[in-house]
Amino acid sequence: MKNLLFVMVFAVLIASCSNINEPDNDLDYSCIESRVFFGLASDSITVSNIQWNSFVNNEVIKYFPAGFTVIDANGFFRICDTCETYSEKSKIIQLVYSKELFMENKQKIEQVADYYMRTYNRPAVLVSSNNVDCKFLYRE
Repeated sequence: MKNLLFVMVFAVLIASCSNINEPDNDLDYSCIESRVFFGLASDSITVSNIQWNSFVNNEVIKYFPAGFTVIDANGFFRICDTCETYSEKSKIIQLVYSKELFMENKQKIEQVADYYMRTYNRPAVLVSSNNVDCKFLYRE
């Protein structure tokens, strides 16, 4: 009887361990995370907080009303001509969205970046996009 009980308990433990690393398919969702890096200062022009907020409120929200995150950052980069490393205050806009929206959002990101570069005389805006697993956690 003890052996049968031991085998039953062991079988239950083994069965429960097989699911430990499997994601909860009801919650996990494969997404795209895009980050857009905007420099705020250069030799000739600095984008003020008022200008940045206007850009976000009038351009970014128009293209991404579902939501995004703005992150304050300090960017570092090297100019090849002089081999000197520079830094500048920067902003990162982070977007997370379903894979089905990638091509549409890629176009929107490029439009927002183009507007920023033209309006604030910036030479470049960096864009990175990656596949990520995401899920919302809800309070019970």
